[in-house]
Amino acid sequence: MKNRLLLSAFILLFAQGACAQSKRSLQWFESARLELRDDNYHEARVYLDKAIERDPDFINALELRGDLNSAEERYEEAENDYNQALNQGGKSHLYYKLGVVQMKNLHYTQARESFAQYLRSDRKTPGIERLIQDKLMKNIDFAEGALQDQVAFDPKNLGEAVNQQDMQYFPSISGDGKTLVYTSRNYEGPYSNEDFFITTRNDSGEWSEAERMKGFLNSPGNEGAQSLSADGKLIIFAACERRDSRGSCDLYYSFDTGEGVWSEPRNIGDSINSRAWESQPSLSADGRTLYFVRGIDARTQNIDIYYSELHPDGYWKKAQRLPGKVNTPFKEESPFIHFDGRSLYFGSDGHPGMGGSDLFVSRKQEDGTWGEPENLGYPINTPKSEFSLIVDPDGRTGYFASDRDGEKGYMDLFMFELPLSVRATPVAWVKGVITDRKTGKPLKAELQFLDLANGDLFTKTESDVNGVYFAVLPVDADYALNISKPGYLFHSENFSLIQQPENRAFPLDVKLSPIQKDVKVKLNNVFFATDSYELRPESKVELNKVVEFLDLNPNVIVEVQGHTDNEGSSAYNLQLSKKRAASVVDYLKSQGIASARMKSAGFGDTQPVATNETEEGRQANRRTEMKIIEIL
Repeated sequence: MKNRLLLSAFILLFAQGACAQSKRSLQWFESARLELRDDNYHEARVYLDKAIERDPDFINALELRGDLNSAEERYEEAENDYNQALNQGGKSHLYYKLGVVQMKNLHYTQARESFAQYLRSDRKTPGIERLIQDKLMKNIDFAEGALQDQVAFDPKNLGEAVNQQDMQYFPSISGDGKTLVYTSRNYEGPYSNEDFFITTRNDSGEWSEAERMKGFLNSPGNEGAQSLSADGKLIIFAACERRDSRGSCDLYYSFDTGEGVWSEPRNIGDSINSRAWESQPSLSADGRTLYFVRGIDARTQNIDIYYSELHPDGYWKKAQRLPGKVNTPFKEESPFIHFDGRSLYFGSDGHPGMGGSDLFVSRKQEDGTWGEPENLGYPINTPKSEFSLIVDPDGRTGYFASDRDGEKGYMDLFMFELPLSVRATPVAWVKGVITDRKTGKPLKAELQFLDLANGDLFTKTESDVNGVYFAVLPVDADYALNISKPGYLFHSENFSLIQQPENRAFPLDVKLSPIQKDVKVKLNNVFFATDSYELRPESKVELNKVVEFLDLNPNVIVEVQGHTDNEGSSAYNLQLSKKRAASVVDYLKSQGIASARMKSAGFGDTQPVATNETEEGRQANRRTEMKIIEIL
C-alpha cells in the first residue's frame, strides 16, 4: 500500500511526455498513467512496454516504468530503466531514484556515485543538500560494512495457528511471554477490516489457535497498532477518524473486564492526543510510561517518538519528544520499550542503515536520556523497510511481521534470536496476593520494588481489588519490596532474581497486619556489617519507610528489637543485639522521629524463630523487628 501511494503521488506530478515521441507512444503513455491512477499495475505495464518498444528513447516512459518496477520491488529492472533514461538525457533527479534502487540491489558502490551525481547537479538550498548528502553517504558507509560483518539470522514462521489471515502485523506480548496480541486482516470475506487477534503459548512453546478479541475492542472500522500491558489486562491502540478523535489518528485504551471480554474503548486524552497523527504505542512494564509516534500524518518525512508519564494521581502528563539521540529530522517509528525498562527498539530511516527504514536499539542513560542507537545489523535489516519489532521477556527472542516470499500469506508473524549485542536484559515476573493477616480478605495496597544495591526505586504498582499484583523485573539484580496500606503495618521483603531463570514466575504472597498493640513487623531490609552494629547504607531505604510509617501514624509508640543467632557467647550476642536496635533508633531520631515515641531492646539468641543448625535458620534468627507497644 505504501508503494502505491508513492507511485500515485509521482503520477500526479509527472511531466507530460516529450514532444519528440510518436503520437501512438504518447497515447500509450497517457493510458498507462490513467491505469496507474486506478492501481491497475498490469495494464499500465503493458502500455509502457509498448511505448518503449516503439520509442526506446522515450525518457518519461522509461522513468515511469522504473517507478512501477520499484513499487513492485523489481529493483533490477528499475535500475535498468533509470540507467536507460539517463543515457537518453534524463534529468538529474533520476540519479537519486537510481541510487535508491541500487541500494535495494545491494549495489552500494554504484549508489555512492549516483547520489554524488545527483547532489552535484540538483540545485537545492545548502542546508537541505548537506542533510541529504550526509544521510545518503552514511547509509552507504554503514551498509558496505554490514555486508562484510553479517549477523546470524534464522527467522521462523509462527505457524498456521497464528498466521490465519492474509495479513498479521504489529504484535505485542505480555510480561510473562504467554499472550500475543496482533493486528490482522483479510482482503476479502470476514475480518476484511483491521481487527485485533489474540493467541496464548503453552508450556511447550506452542501457540494456540488465534481468536478475534472479545467484547467492544474491535469495531466495524479499523483498529491499528497496539500495546498490551505487562499483566495482559490493558491495551492501548491507535484508531483513526473516530467521533471523539482530536486529530487524524488518536490513541485509545480498553481493559479486560473479565474472562477476556474487553471494555468499550476510550480516548486516552489531550495530554497525548493532538490535532496531529498519533500512533504505534508502547507501554512500559510498570504501566507508568507510554511511548508513541507523532507526525503531521502517517506519510510525513519527519515522525518522532514521544513519551508521556503517568502522574501519581492517575492522569497522563503532557507528552514530550523523547530526549537523547533517538529522534532525527527523518522518520522514527514503531517504538517498543522492553520489559527491562532500559532497552528501546524502534525503526528509523534517519540513522545510518541499509537504505530503507532499519531496526535499532537504544539504551536508557543514567540521566534519563536515550543513548546512541545501535543498528541490529544485516540481514535482520535489509534495503527494504523493517518495522514493528517486539522482544520477548527473555530479552533474546524477537517477533516481527514480514511478507517473505513463499510463506503463508501476504504478511506473517515470525520469530528469531537477536544477536548478543542488541539483546535486552531478561526479566522474571513476581506475582502474588496481598491479604489481611487476621481476616484473610484481599487488600488493595501499594508495592515498591527497589534495587537493593543502591536503593533506587525500580518500579511501583498496586494490587487490585482481589489483592492480586504482578510486576516484571530484570534478572540481574537483588530487590527490596516494601508494601504499605493505611491502617496496616508496612511489610518488607528482599529477594534475588540473579539466579532466577528469565521468563519464570517468582510467587510471593503477603499478609499485612492491622495496626494493633503488640503486633510486630520484621524489618527484612535492615542490614549490619558482620559482627558490628554499624548500619549498612542499603538499610536506609527500609528505615526511611519506618520514618514514613511513624509520620503517618503519630499516635503509635514502637520498640525496636534486635536478635542474633547462637554463634558466639550469649553475653556477646545480647550486647550486639542491644547495640543494633539502638543504632536503628538513633537513625530514626536523626530523621526527626521524637525519642519519646521509640524504645530499643536486645534479646540476643534467646528468641529464635528457626533452627540454628543451618545457615538459612541462623540467617532468619539474625533479625531486626519493630513492635507496637502503645497506641495513644
